Amino acid sequence: MEKILAIQSVNKKIERQMSVLVGNYEFYYAAGAFKALFGADLDKTMNPEDLKRTIDEYISSNQLTSAEPSPDQASGDSKDIEDRKAYLVYLMNRYETIEKYEEIMMELFDDGYEYWSQK
Repeated sequence: MEKILAIQSVNKKIERQMSVLVGNYEFYYAAGAFKALFGADLDKTMNPEDLKRTIDEYISSNQLTSAEPSPDQASGDSKDIEDRKAYLVYLMNRYETIEKYEEIMMELFDDGYEYWSQK
């Protein structure tokens, strides 16, 4: 799989607040974004189940709120970073991991962290 497909897909999902994460490639990119936006102590070398559990614990312990998009939000890009963060929490809450783990997922984690650190 080309990394760019997962990168573009997750960026659009967060910006337009639509859809869900599909697969661990998108999940690891989104986890990097989560680390950048929330400062969570996440490690790209964690297996998918441990990474998801750590994110869930962070969401719970920090009482982060999740936001489903309203119909008007889903029609265009959300420019508000708080809306994007709330939608990312929503994506993470809904995601169910699969066992598959490949080295490219560490690269995607780094890519997500780098891109969303600039927001």
